[in-house]
Amino acid sequence: MCLTTVKQKTKDIVFKVVFQKPASITYDIVASEFTNENAIRYTGYGIRAMTSGIVLDEIADLSTDYEGIKRLVNRCNRYSLAIEHFRDVIEDFVLS
Repeated sequence: MCLTTVKQKTKDIVFKVVFQKPASITYDIVASEFTNENAIRYTGYGIRAMTSGIVLDEIADLSTDYEGIKRLVNRCNRYSLAIEHFRDVIEDFVLS
């Protein structure tokens, strides 16, 4: 909690500001089985963003490269990626 005092003419106005740490977001790999247009089955990997057991966002079938998705998930967790940047990071990953 932080108290801030602002002088205004002869009065002191005190503002009480409460800072609350946001719940941390955890990024995990999701794996799903798919069939392509040639009837060939494959495992596609994606990423799920969760906080306190609630799924915030999930994108499936980003890649068949498990190690590449694993590296991306590790970076998202290591740098505490904010959810508002999640889809931009995924787009950059797909386009790279």
